Amino acid sequence: MGEMSGSGRNEGEGTVKRYWFVLVLFVGAVLAINYWCLPAHDELGYTFQGECTPIAGEAHHVQNLMDVVRIQIADYQHGPNGRVFLHGLVCLFSGWELYTLFDFINTGMWFLFVWLLLREGGVKVNSIRTYVIGTSVCFLFLWHVKVCCYNAAFAVNYLWSACITVGFVNLWRRCGGWWMVPVCFLYGWWMEVFSMPMIAALGCCALIGWVRTKRFPWTVARCLSMAAMILGGLG
Repeated sequence: MGEMSGSGRNEGEGTVKRYWFVLVLFVGAVLAINYWCLPAHDELGYTFQGECTPIAGEAHHVQNLMDVVRIQIADYQHGPNGRVFLHGLVCLFSGWELYTLFDFINTGMWFLFVWLLLREGGVKVNSIRTYVIGTSVCFLFLWHVKVCCYNAAFAVNYLWSACITVGFVNLWRRCGGWWMVPVCFLYGWWMEVFSMPMIAALGCCALIGWVRTKRFPWTVARCLSMAAMILGGLG
């Protein structure tokens, strides 16, 4: 009986090690995809001091932090959207050619997104097996995880925004103090493609709660937080 127990324990430890090995391979693969992904779109454009990639003539490379600030001010004044924080990060990575640093950070963001998604989806990520299976499912079935997550132009816009959004859902559900007002403003300003649907979803939840309980569920602080989010999204 003791031998069988010891055999079962060894088999369990071997299975855990295999899952860790698979996860290490997964991390290596995602890092390799990041490394071999060529600069494109905003990542290429923000390497230079202009609103788009120069086609002809002299191109001035981004040299310092003030160049990044000037580019974002110009984009805010003349561009189609106000994503100054988001595009400022892209400009930092591409303008200063911090590609290797970005590759490592973005690989971490990829796996953080998986963990946040599983956690908010009600999955108890209490074992390496659960996390590896969840990672595989996310990779196979979430299209943006496969095509929008490996260069700075797409990753900061979509993967990082998705991480922030999932984290924000948890924050909104748990916290309702006045300090959420500036947080909501910054979230609304970060990426309107994510914040506007969030505003609509939270508004619908509030209306449903109002209809069901005959009482508006938001405090004054929460109402002001929503107003700040809308204001940020319109910025």
